[in-house]
Amino acid sequence: MKKKKANNIWYRQGKLENGRREEAESVVPQGQEDGKYGSAVAIVNLLLRYYEPHTVIEIGCGEGTWLEVFGKAGAVVTGIDSEVDLPSLRVTPKCIVQADIENEHITCDNKFELAMSLETANRLSEKRADSFVRELAALSDVVMFSAAIPGQDGAPQQNAQYQSYWAEKFSQEGFRAIDCIRPFIWKTQGMLVPYAQNILLYVREEQFAMYPLLVDYCMKNKDIIYDLVHPAAWEKRDKI
Repeated sequence: MKKKKANNIWYRQGKLENGRREEAESVVPQGQEDGKYGSAVAIVNLLLRYYEPHTVIEIGCGEGTWLEVFGKAGAVVTGIDSEVDLPSLRVTPKCIVQADIENEHITCDNKFELAMSLETANRLSEKRADSFVRELAALSDVVMFSAAIPGQDGAPQQNAQYQSYWAEKFSQEGFRAIDCIRPFIWKTQGMLVPYAQNILLYVREEQFAMYPLLVDYCMKNKDIIYDLVHPAAWEKRDKI
């Protein structure tokens, strides 16, 4: 599949948006109606330091903000969600597939270079957790994943679990967790707290050597504290 030319606001190999060389933990890009787009830009730019996926699928894509960001970075994108509001989509509708994530098995004929699901798994039932992770693992050798923890402000709690719960399920599918995003966005001004708190990257153990920059990162950062609560989330915790 021919790769699209990247939009010129994007950086590669450490050149930040519009040519600035700020640290990842400074501020998210501004100029959007909320922090989701800016948070996505900052995180995608960070991910591209380690790995540049050309095909991306997101399960629970909503209006397609993350797909828009990856698309501008040059990736071919696909999104799947249970409800699709066409007027609010930020990507072309042909990129989106509507499917009942709770009750349908998500399968594709081809694998993607990155699969992602952010703050979606906690909206599903606990009985869906194992199969949902298994389906993400089947879609790609690299998965970017986050889900709400117990008591997270404003988040559906059908299956809110700490990060180690999901790390164990990915481990059962042969994936290792890499905490290469949270340390760099923990203090980012304007970063949405659920992303700073919950995002982990998972890579299939059998293919891990194919990602030398991630291997190098893990060699230098061997220990992971999975279960973290961001100070901003703690201040808003459910006190009931």
